[in-house]
Amino acid sequence: MGEDQKGGVFKRIPLELQVIFIIALLLSTIIVINILLNTKPAENTNTNTHNRPPVAVVLHSPSETTITTDSIILRWTTNRDDDFAEYELHKGAVKGFFPAINTKIVSIPYQSVDDYSVKNLNPATTYFFKIRVYDTSGLYNDSNEIQVSTTIQNQAPNISILNTPNEITETSMNLSWSINTESDFRQYELYRSKTSGIVMSSDNLIQILTVQNVSSLKVDNLMKNTRYYYKLRVVDSEKLFSDSNEVSASTLKHTKSPESVILSRPTIISHSTIDLKWTICDDDDFMEYNLAWSKQPNFNVASANTFKIIKDRNQTTFEVTNLATNTTYYFKVRTIDLDSLYNDSNEVNGTTFSIRVIIDYNGNWSGAILDDSGSKSIDGTGPKSFDMVGGIVVATIQKGDDSSNVLTVQISEGNMSIEIQRSSAAYGIASVSHDFNKY
Repeated sequence: MGEDQKGGVFKRIPLELQVIFIIALLLSTIIVINILLNTKPAENTNTNTHNRPPVAVVLHSPSETTITTDSIILRWTTNRDDDFAEYELHKGAVKGFFPAINTKIVSIPYQSVDDYSVKNLNPATTYFFKIRVYDTSGLYNDSNEIQVSTTIQNQAPNISILNTPNEITETSMNLSWSINTESDFRQYELYRSKTSGIVMSSDNLIQILTVQNVSSLKVDNLMKNTRYYYKLRVVDSEKLFSDSNEVSASTLKHTKSPESVILSRPTIISHSTIDLKWTICDDDDFMEYNLAWSKQPNFNVASANTFKIIKDRNQTTFEVTNLATNTTYYFKVRTIDLDSLYNDSNEVNGTTFSIRVIIDYNGNWSGAILDDSGSKSIDGTGPKSFDMVGGIVVATIQKGDDSSNVLTVQISEGNMSIEIQRSSAAYGIASVSHDFNKY
């Protein structure tokens, strides 16, 4: 009885079942252990597991080129933490300031941004800056502190004194002034007007000089006997400027007549034209050439005998047309300047060619001739010539006998035969014509 109680329940269970039970218990224990080992504890979203603030950035001291009277460009190293949230840029008025709400300039949520332009600052003022870096857990770290001063407000440049103009001529004058010696010099601007109280506008701006040590300028292409007013503006690198005093002077009155041109003797002449050629007038105040003619030598140029006015100084040739045949003409060229002063050229002459109908026959002949003056009947014995006025010239001549002598009829211009016809027939007819209107 005692032995049965000592063995308990297991003594009453068959051995095979006991083995199965023990194996199942071991397998269950192994499964539970594996589950416990592979199960992660729940994350606590309200705590920072690494409990480390972000890496602070380094704020660089700005270069002089990034500092003005009212702005500063700041640059810093980039934070590369995975849990970056934002940069906060802070500005303080004293050294060692603590970043707070009232010192924050801007929040920048972009990790790759590494510069920022701080604007609306006061000139000649010292500021202190820090960059605070925040991570996604709200932890932060501050950069180094830098001290930066804005530049002094630039003043307008010193005035240059403009002297009274000198070396004055009919068309030019010389200006001079005191040199500006400031380091931020940009340029001189010279203004001119014909009335006092010059308006400093682009319409009156005549010269820009960028060389600082230049102190004089010759102004030319001016009108004679005219008063001009001048002012000089000095401009600095920030385009601030100061204007000089105003000065004035008058150019001299013109009293010298233009140089006379030289008229060449005509070489190209026809029955109704003569070509003229002369030297050019180089005077600055040239206005025009007046071409005049006469049928009498040693004539005086007047409006009545002026037949052509030429405004282009470079035109130095002219073909005179519609002249009478076999006539001598005399020519002069008057040069006139802007003040109506003038000078006359030398006198040249040319004689237009004659136009003739020439009849050559030893016996009697008769016929008719025609030109722009009309037609008329003619007759005669032996050689004879007739002056024609031009246009279409026609001559028809018939022999007065039945001889075999040759009748010759021709039209000539000057010494040159233009048209010619012959006939040796009894009572033969020779006829010629020429149109002088074609040239």
